[in-house]
Amino acid sequence: MAQRIYEEKIEIAETLMDMTPTDRISYICEAWSDRALTDYSLFLEKMQSAAFRSMLLNITADRKGHTPEFKRMKNNGHHFTWHLLSALSATYHPTHPIHKCLVI
Repeated sequence: MAQRIYEEKIEIAETLMDMTPTDRISYICEAWSDRALTDYSLFLEKMQSAAFRSMLLNITADRKGHTPEFKRMKNNGHHFTWHLLSALSATYHPTHPIHKCLVI
């Protein structure tokens, strides 16, 4: 059903807003979201470490000071973005207005 009446849209929005962001992504994108959510879970695991958070406080704009661990996490962040974009693109046609809304 491509077009919905106003009341249906409100009901869907309310249901989705009752979910956590990760649950909402999983619900909407289904299996397409698995890789992105796995990346996000790994990030959250890493952020639980006080040592890792402490290391992040010492990161500067000077790339020479970037530790291998920081570089891995930075690269994983890029992969998360790509996987999330892939899930969105697989779920919604490229002409769907959601793409414009999320960019803005």
